[in-house]
Amino acid sequence: MRDQVTLTGILPGASDANAATITISLFSDDKCTNQVASFPIQAPLPYSGSTVTVNTYALDNGGTQVAAGIYYWAVSYSGDKFNNGLTVANTCSLEKVTVTSVPVQ
Repeated sequence: MRDQVTLTGILPGASDANAATITISLFSDDKCTNQVASFPIQAPLPYSGSTVTVNTYALDNGGTQVAAGIYYWAVSYSGDKFNNGLTVANTCSLEKVTVTSVPVQ
């Protein structure tokens, strides 16, 4: 599975910015209540001015394997000294992904 997350409006330059993380969580329901996997993006995040864009390769890079089926994404950002943390789960039903097969290890 691959996805891309872009956060905008980030105030750059916080002294603890290198500790901030983005986590993409995978749910089996469109209300984001039944989490089946979590994919943290390790610090330091790739800041470009007030924007952070990360590409995720959940299954391609040794991530948690999930069974074939329909899943939904939610994203959280841990925050830093200048930026509050946030979780974006209210768009869960819009962030749909279909897994058709799982690679053989």
